[in-house]
Amino acid sequence: MTKAFLTRGLSTLALLAIAGCTNTPAGTTPGSTSTQGSIITQALTPICASTLKDRDIIPQQARDFGIDETAVCDCGIRRMETKLKNEPGLFVQIFSDRDQQIKIMSELSSECAVELLGNALTKGNGKNQPTTGPS
Repeated sequence: MTKAFLTRGLSTLALLAIAGCTNTPAGTTPGSTSTQGSIITQALTPICASTLKDRDIIPQQARDFGIDETAVCDCGIRRMETKLKNEPGLFVQIFSDRDQQIKIMSELSSECAVELLGNALTKGNGKNQPTTGPS
């Protein structure tokens, strides 16, 4: 796939998402972000897990507590949706530049991994016990 094709595709996706944010689909209310959220989720989910693995974002201690790419990606994508809702100007920039997607997804996922680990450490019971190491 050529860079021009990818850039054009992402630009089209961004424009569709922006259009989706201003229209009110059936069953939603004005200001609803379900369309935007859906597009963000569809666009970022495929790159999230591989980015986390490639950049080794999830600390081993978090993995020991059962925190995996799925949990961190879910959190990271929700944060991305919030960030784009609060800073709509970032939408086209992020979706026209894969490096920017990966950079922001990495930053948000790092925050999520730390938050999820902190939650697991403060709970300290049940399934949140480390899955490896001595008991």
